Amino acid sequence: MPTPEPLPQTLVALVLEYIAPTSLLAPLPAHLVSPLLAQRHRFLHISPDQPAEYLAWPSDHQPDAQQTAIDLLQSLHTPLHHPVYTVRYTSDAESSFAHVPISTPKPPGLRLVFQWDQDAWKFHNLALMPFPPDTHDSVHDVLSRPSDSDSYWDAYAHSDDQEDVTEDAYWAQYSTVYGPSHSFSPSCHSPFASSKTSLLS
Repeated sequence: MPTPEPLPQTLVALVLEYIAPTSLLAPLPAHLVSPLLAQRHRFLHISPDQPAEYLAWPSDHQPDAQQTAIDLLQSLHTPLHHPVYTVRYTSDAESSFAHVPISTPKPPGLRLVFQWDQDAWKFHNLALMPFPPDTHDSVHDVLSRPSDSDSYWDAYAHSDDQEDVTEDAYWAQYSTVYGPSHSFSPSCHSPFASSKTSLLS
């Protein structure tokens, strides 16, 4: 699958033209909507007549976040010229996201969220500022950052190495006391090992 590219400024302006003002909101073109958001619309039978549900995902931390986002979107003034939008990126084990802050007359401010899908960015959420934790200025910085799953397996491998060293040191103690001719490793000359061998033979 192609790796994410920087979010085009023209896509931000295009999505804003479609969603603001919400009083004129119509169904978004399918090619602009993320698969997860499209799935939400389909399964919950959400239409543009419900702009808060149609554009914004619920928030566990802010029960009124959806309606607040819509109110802020309604307060936007159409600029004479398209501004240059700041973009920050995040990524998890499954997806990459682009976050675009939109200046509003009142706090806390809006954030358009896009999700990378196959080979293009697609609108995913209308959220409130601030940015989520661990955002990056460059999409390439996000992709080069080790994922949580990589960190987990690296730690796991390191733990295995440590256990091997500890076990070797443990048996080396007996080699020092009894001499190299006495092997106390469970793999050699052990009654448990020999009984296991006889069971398997």
